[in-house]
Amino acid sequence: MTAIHKISKENNPKNSIKQSKTIKKKLVINQNNRIDLRLNSELKNLFLKAATLSGNQNLTNYIVSTVRERSIQLIEEYERLVLSNADWQFVVSLLDKPSKPNAALRKAAKLHQQLGLE
Repeated sequence: MTAIHKISKENNPKNSIKQSKTIKKKLVINQNNRIDLRLNSELKNLFLKAATLSGNQNLTNYIVSTVRERSIQLIEEYERLVLSNADWQFVVSLLDKPSKPNAALRKAAKLHQQLGLE
């Protein structure tokens, strides 16, 4: 069985900045936004049946909850790096035995030190 290792981007400062901007925007925007959908009768009946079977009160609640769940799932998949066990072992081996600094890295470190960026 292959183990799957997930590396989350949640701790990325850029993500938290984006999230805080989004939260601020949500406070300003009216909470009663509308989305109009045009469905053929086959799709509407399919959604109505699914809404009834899922216990949702109405079609709107069903569509909103379903799209919300799928959106969260999609975003989580996008923001995660998934590695196979072999790939994970390769990453760990690289971290355990880092290569020696090459000329370019030594030059960059020297410049960094000269500029007082420590």
